[in-house]
Amino acid sequence: MTVYQITAWYVGVSARAIYAMTYGIRTSEGGTGYCLDLGQGWLSGCLCPHLNQEKRAARFQEYLPQMNYAIGLPDDTAYIQSETDHSRLGEGYVLCFK
Repeated sequence: MTVYQITAWYVGVSARAIYAMTYGIRTSEGGTGYCLDLGQGWLSGCLCPHLNQEKRAARFQEYLPQMNYAIGLPDDTAYIQSETDHSRLGEGYVLCFK
């Protein structure tokens, strides 16, 4: 029997990064606020890009109690997760695990 190891990469910026997650904080339809939206759920948890934006960060904080796993990333920051480890590139981040 042959065993194959499959490695999957998902790369996204802003709303495209939210797409892979279960939830994400995005700009609302009117463009004046922020809301919790459903992603595809390929990666569990909630992602909030642009966490350095004050109103977006406030909305993220409101939703945190509902989340088991959440990531908030300011601009110019990347988050990398494998099966055994995680790391970040850039300045500042927020991780929330319950």
